[in-house]
Amino acid sequence: MLRGLDAHRQALADFQIKRARIDRAADDDVILRINRPSNPDQAAWDAALALAKHTTASGHLLGFHATRLMDHEVEEIRRCGLELLSVDLLQRRLVAAQSLGALRAEQTARLLARHQAADDNRSRMTAFAFTREQLKSQSDFERLFRSWGGEAHYNSHEDDEETGPLLRSLGTPCIVVAALRVADVETHMEVGHRLVNIWCAGRDIVPEHEPLFGGKVRVHMPGESILKIIRLDDPEFVALTKHDKWRRPLS
Repeated sequence: MLRGLDAHRQALADFQIKRARIDRAADDDVILRINRPSNPDQAAWDAALALAKHTTASGHLLGFHATRLMDHEVEEIRRCGLELLSVDLLQRRLVAAQSLGALRAEQTARLLARHQAADDNRSRMTAFAFTREQLKSQSDFERLFRSWGGEAHYNSHEDDEETGPLLRSLGTPCIVVAALRVADVETHMEVGHRLVNIWCAGRDIVPEHEPLFGGKVRVHMPGESILKIIRLDDPEFVALTKHDKWRRPLS
């Protein structure tokens, strides 16, 4: 893929320059939005996307899952992998935390009574970032690292005077690094297209879409797909997130 893209680098750069020029003109001329002018380098761009789709279709993509885990959960993920979010998973995590003395029975009941694990936009899926630079975004990842249980829990509890601090007291920030089949990744456009955007950005070619991207999978990630789990005290965690430069570093 890289050889093919490099061989047509100038045509791909010209395509993006002309695409941006047409976009700017269309901001002022509504007709251009309806009857968009042809781009003479469209064929080169289409060929690049087709090449990227073909060469990545059977491959794997490195994914970073931002979360907060207790020690026993780190070991379980290493052995068994990452389960998709479900009410059953949430309940099992709460019961396990209670059995270890991290939660009282009434706290477990409160946390189980209010959550979003069954919501259509969360249930039966796991979210990942696919570019390292994205992990430096405090606005995107801080809450995932600060509260145990993920969005399914902190959205319902982070403003609660009791359960908010409780979720922030459990576990430690972690990044689960996994090898995901490209065929399983959902990211609003084909993975090959995403990677061409990254290739462009790395060569001072400005693509239409930003190179940073995340997505989700709807399949269980088995233990053999988990490459490593990076904890807060690992120097690699700081290198990936730069959280020491955030307004309030993680703890």
